[in-house]
Amino acid sequence: MMLKKTMVMVAAFAAAIATSLTTATVASADPSIAGTFNKLTPTRLLDTRSHIGSSTTLKPQQTLSFNATVGIDAPVNAVALTITAVSPTGVGWLTVSPTGGTRPLASTVNFLPGRTTPNSTIVKTGTGGSVDVFNGSTGTVDVLADLTGYWTGGTVDPAVAG
Repeated sequence: MMLKKTMVMVAAFAAAIATSLTTATVASADPSIAGTFNKLTPTRLLDTRSHIGSSTTLKPQQTLSFNATVGIDAPVNAVALTITAVSPTGVGWLTVSPTGGTRPLASTVNFLPGRTTPNSTIVKTGTGGSVDVFNGSTGTVDVLADLTGYWTGGTVDPAVAG
């Protein structure tokens, strides 16, 4: 009896969270409203294996910049990206940050040799709508970046951004 009540409570809690995330994440689809999140079908902006956005496999301690606002006809304050480390040759991490800004001490994706590892992130756009990807490992790594949404000018609220 107790197990059944617990399962019902967990299901209700999961449904409440799913509803909350759905309504909070997509505030509006109107890119003309400042501070609005605009959800997109994932779009590949960077694939160092296929020379999309860059033709460079990241070397150890190297930074790569790419335009994170390609095809967006609105002022963009921040982007939602899925960053994937592909075929790393050593243990390490990738850190994503605005181009022209200070790189944070926190990693965006941690990886192990030979393992493809993705992670989602939100990053302010930097100079010219670009972001940097830093390889904090002693080996090389290929990088994928998929744009999943963006915020028009205004302030990005991490509580809403998820």
